[in-house]
Amino acid sequence: MKKQLKFLIATTWFITLFASLNINMFNLGIPQIANTFDLNSSEASWITSGFILFTGISAITFGKLADIYPTRWLMMIGIGILTAGSLIGILSQNFWMIVIARMIQGAGAGAFPSVSMVMAAKFYPPHKRGLLIGIIMSSITFGAGFGPLVGGYLTHLLGWRILFGLSLFSVVGLPLLWRFTPKETTSSGHIDVVGAFLCVLTALFLLLSVQIHLSFLVLAAIFGLMMAWQSKRSKDPFFRIEIFKNIPYSMSALMVFMVNLCHIAAYFVLPLMLIHVNGLNEAWAGLIIFPGAVLSAFAGGPIGNMTDKYGPSMMVRWATLIMAAVFLLISTVVGHSYIWVMFAIFFEYVSYSINQVAITSFASKSLDMEEVGAGMGMLNLLLYVGMAIGTAIFGRVLTLDMGKWNPLSDSPFHAYSNAFLILGILILTVIVFSAIAKQASGKKERVNAP
Repeated sequence: MKKQLKFLIATTWFITLFASLNINMFNLGIPQIANTFDLNSSEASWITSGFILFTGISAITFGKLADIYPTRWLMMIGIGILTAGSLIGILSQNFWMIVIARMIQGAGAGAFPSVSMVMAAKFYPPHKRGLLIGIIMSSITFGAGFGPLVGGYLTHLLGWRILFGLSLFSVVGLPLLWRFTPKETTSSGHIDVVGAFLCVLTALFLLLSVQIHLSFLVLAAIFGLMMAWQSKRSKDPFFRIEIFKNIPYSMSALMVFMVNLCHIAAYFVLPLMLIHVNGLNEAWAGLIIFPGAVLSAFAGGPIGNMTDKYGPSMMVRWATLIMAAVFLLISTVVGHSYIWVMFAIFFEYVSYSINQVAITSFASKSLDMEEVGAGMGMLNLLLYVGMAIGTAIFGRVLTLDMGKWNPLSDSPFHAYSNAFLILGILILTVIVFSAIAKQASGKKERVNAP
């Protein structure tokens, strides 16, 4: 491999890190931001859900643009958008400036993983691409592992604004991209701008229906129907509705949506619980989450091998049951020693990773070769939408006075106990979707469905 391309992969690893860090480290800064602006948990959830929603839409948009326009410019544009959002966040004087800053950050950060993958396909020989994609993915897992620790300690020592400031270091990638990215030319192609716009509005109003009022669900449905109509009339639609006629794939999409909804909601609620209930500061809360996140980050290889050996069916079933058991345990021990929580997090993170690997593997096998690119792009979009909706729902749950639901819990902090009890019930729907996928795949073709 040429020296130039070695430096390029190191550059993309560094830049992609900021996408993952910005999801994981900000959850530890949310309690301090909420105190600064006197926010309840539902309002504070916009800080995470807004970023995640725009990251997902940006990722699929930049992925399509990368097939047409030079990847160097797309990465540089992403860095510029992330930097603009970061500067707005640093200078924010009210809560809604922070939300807008986070949405802009998400629109920039979404470019990094998707364009990096295209770079690996464009500039490197086929026998090296698997290794290079693995290197890029390691940046995402590294950010997932160290994000809580970095976010917790920086917030505790320097305040929440430093979390925005950290992303300014992404500008280091600009001269490196300019120096090491091979020259490219613009290709012919078409971007479904109308479909992309309708997708943004559908997702945004769906989020508003959770965050503000259910009446926004009507607008989400209207724009969703318009998006479906646009999908049928466009030659290369932004969101391929037709692919959901494939039942094994559509069930995989629902599983990805629900697993990520529950996972990110849990790690939105956990820092709030550890700080407000257990009396920990942000640094200690990040340290409690850190070991499980790191274990998950470096368990990808063994998990992939286990999935190949035992099949996605068994892996998803047991991983989902473990996630449900973990949520029930946390629901029961709210207010008790945080050691129980740290112990539970180990199992939740690994089970989440197993579900991600097994479900994604099955989804790719359920599609025809010409559908894989579009199908996996939409799967990633639904992953991010699930994360955004999960944060919004459980931010709202924490504000409700619902009384005690878990008879095993003796904690007076019912909202946190109830939140994890609900998560434990919701995650079990993945087993139902898995059974439907398995039955449908048996009729369509001999695929070992989850």
